[in-house]
Amino acid sequence: VDGSSGMTAGSANNAFTNRASNALTFQSDKFGGFGLNGMYALNNQNTTQFANGSQYVAASGTNGVSSAGGNVNWSGWGLSADFAWQKLYLTAAYQSFKTQYSNPVVGAGSATTVNLGSGATGGQLIPAGGVIFSASTLSDKQTYVGGTYDFGILKAYAQWVGRKIQQDNAAASTATNFATGSQVNRNAQQIGVRSFITPTVEAWGSVGTGKYKGAVTTSGDPATVNFVGWQLGSNYYLSKRTNLYAIYGQQQTSSTTSGTAGSGATANQYALGMRHTF
Repeated sequence: VDGSSGMTAGSANNAFTNRASNALTFQSDKFGGFGLNGMYALNNQNTTQFANGSQYVAASGTNGVSSAGGNVNWSGWGLSADFAWQKLYLTAAYQSFKTQYSNPVVGAGSATTVNLGSGATGGQLIPAGGVIFSASTLSDKQTYVGGTYDFGILKAYAQWVGRKIQQDNAAASTATNFATGSQVNRNAQQIGVRSFITPTVEAWGSVGTGKYKGAVTTSGDPATVNFVGWQLGSNYYLSKRTNLYAIYGQQQTSSTTSGTAGSGATANQYALGMRHTF
């Protein structure tokens, strides 16, 4: 549901694009604690073709894929604002991107094709002339809101993030792609605190919840997966530039619909180490 196929010209996590290629950015001075930032990503293209079946190989042993190759336009824009007053800090950001694939990737020749790539049709047999990847126009809209307040004995923070990816191309309405106008959605919220327990020991904790909502396809309604996660961590400062750290976190997923892919999973993660800054 992260829509990574729509982010080929940028660097993204599950909910927000961290970097946009070929982008113009600006940052204003601070006025009364307010600041404004903006970004415009110029047209990015990736027209690499699957020449001679380099990614998709026919089951009969012969090669062949018919494709005009890659996305013809990846572009977008973003605005963010922040406000700082004494111990309070607030920020909000919005980004909108578009990825356009004008031509589908289809099996060539008269033989059945095996999709050796990843994604919804990875490892499946594709009939001759069958669509491996449909023409698509994806809209990707991302919102972030966050804030912190320093109470002195501890610093509290909260954040919310939302992402919607929509299929705008009617030609892409196949059983393995978004139905036209449908969306995949992700939203999450998190609260946390951090504080120095002693002059050399810092600790923090956070908890968050969220939801993934899959795409409406021509074969059925979307499934929804809920998730909850938490984390505890601590730093022990040996000096101003060197510290030991320990972190433990857990995430669980669930769904109200039995058998939903991605639900019923538990992830436990931990980290131990030493950090030195030069």
